[in-house]
This record gives sequence, structure tokens and C-alpha cells, in this order.
Amino acid sequence: MNRSEGEKRRYMPLNHLEQKGIVKVGVVLLVVNAHNGQVWTIKEQKTKQSTGKTSGQIGVPAETRKQGELVCDNARRALVEEMGINQNHPAQKDFYYIDGMSYKGQYQFKMMGEKVRADVVMLVYDGNTHVDFCPQAGEFGTDEVIPFGWTKPEDLQQNKRLRFGLNYLLQTEIENDWTKDLLKSWHLYKTKKEGRVRQVLINNTTENNQGTRISPNKRT
Repeated sequence: MNRSEGEKRRYMPLNHLEQKGIVKVGVVLLVVNAHNGQVWTIKEQKTKQSTGKTSGQIGVPAETRKQGELVCDNARRALVEEMGINQNHPAQKDFYYIDGMSYKGQYQFKMMGEKVRADVVMLVYDGNTHVDFCPQAGEFGTDEVIPFGWTKPEDLQQNKRLRFGLNYLLQTEIENDWTKDLLKSWHLYKTKKEGRVRQVLINNTTENNQGTRISPNKRT
């Protein structure tokens, strides 16, 4: 993703957050499989009070944003840490960001009574559905989270083990057809080269709606 993209948001300074009563800001990733419309899910293996995670909960990749990070930086780090998509991973080139569609805005993320904000980002995954995604070692070791697999948003939203705070975001996604609209835009790009699509994790070129090839590092 290009750091100059229109949807980027800088991390709000800590003192500004405190004035608003917000304890932290992060990103929630909805990685949508282009082949079946399902989202990638993970299972928590450790209880982590600082982020409201409980062992056994089912959720999606999410990361607290570090000071100075943009939303796109935060999203990349979530892919690396929660799905293991580093520079050597065979699926590294298969994650895409669609301008005007992938960034869904910032929402309140309910976490045990604390005021937390989450930037919701939807990415398209157009790779092998059966590839392994193994999270990197986290604060509590390599088994902090494990893959739960591709899941329909409706099934995830109704799962009794759903991570606290995600229910509202998933309900909003379902009611507004975010997945349907995202994949419609992806199909238009694939068939007619309409819209702007960016590969998330590698330097490559994409096409704009005039078919002109541009570098993702070029300011637009």
C-alpha cells in the first residue's frame, strides 16, 4: 500500500487520546478470500488482559498501533505477526488493497469497558486457499494464536466464542454488504482494470483505471 493513499490516518498522540478517554487505537483486518468470500480467522491461545483477549476466543487479525504508524503500516504488521506473511512467504504477493473500498473507517471497539478505537481494513486475498498461515512468535511465544481458517462472516458473527468487541463490527459488515462490494470491485479490476488496486506487502506495479502502470512508491 502506498503511504500517500487517501485513506491513511496518522496515529493520534497519546495525550490527545487521553483527552478523549481513548486508551488505545489499532487495526482490525478483514482478509477476504476472493474465491469464496470468507474471511481469515484465528483462535486465541493465551489470555492477554492488555488487549482483552481470552484463550479460546475466535477472531480476526488485529494489532494495536504503535506510535507514529499509519493505518497501512499497522495493517502490514498485523499480516506479518498474526498470519506470518513475511518476505519469504509464498502468498506474500497475494494480498491486495482497493482504494476507496478497503478502508472502512474507525469504529469504537468495546473491550472490557475501556474506550478503544479500531480502524477497520478489508484486504482481498487472491491466492491458494489451502496455503498455511502460521503466526509469528508473539509476546507469549509462538502459540499466542493459531489458525482457525476461512469462515463466512455470518458464521463468525454468530460464533459463541467470538472475541469480545468484534460482534458490532461484523454486524455492520454484514448489514452493509462490505464483502460483496469489495469483491465486486475486485472483479471489475480483474476483468476490466477499473479502479486502483495495490499489492500490500511487496514493491510491484498496479494499474489505474486508464491502464497506465504506476509504481506503488510513487506519490499520487
